Amino acid sequence: FEHFSSHGFPAAHSEDWKYTPTRPLEKQTFTATPERSAALAASDIRTMLLGEMPTQTLVFVDGKHDPALSHIPSATAGLQINTFDKAMESDVAWLRSSLESESNWRADTFTALNTAFLQNGVVIKLNDGVRLETPLQLIFISTRQEQPSACHPRILLHLGAGAQATLLETWFGLENAANFTNSYTQISLGENSQLEHLRLQREATEE
Repeated sequence: FEHFSSHGFPAAHSEDWKYTPTRPLEKQTFTATPERSAALAASDIRTMLLGEMPTQTLVFVDGKHDPALSHIPSATAGLQINTFDKAMESDVAWLRSSLESESNWRADTFTALNTAFLQNGVVIKLNDGVRLETPLQLIFISTRQEQPSACHPRILLHLGAGAQATLLETWFGLENAANFTNSYTQISLGENSQLEHLRLQREATEE
């Protein structure tokens, strides 16, 4: 957080951000995401799903995993999917090593902010040679709050040597929720692994 505080949001003279002004973020005050969000039903996320295509789906509402809306049909040999809190219990050494090896926060202040408030997210590990037949879909839903809130989810994905997978990230704002979603996707690929990675953003259209 000290790194973010000293550097602030990217300025217009930054090459990576010259066409994406960050002033609206600087002018807004954001609160922490609520401990409990409004309960959603399966019908609320129907338009976010891939139709009749079979998928393994994890749903997060305001940064927090919602097991009732998620759909992991059956355990797949060689595939591990955990929320961050569960990964801290079952695979803490690997998780800490992966996070410490990621140095992008030194070059990007949004990543630094994500790292400073890292709490929610998902860890996906695919062992050597494992090929997923169905896509993995991660749905992150932002709901409207009395005060705009900030969320900093992290997606940590590792594919072992020769592994293959398709990952679809879906970011959706209900009722044009004007929140600050500062996500970061961290990917490591083993030798000869193959990843098809897609991202669909349908969040707020208003400042």
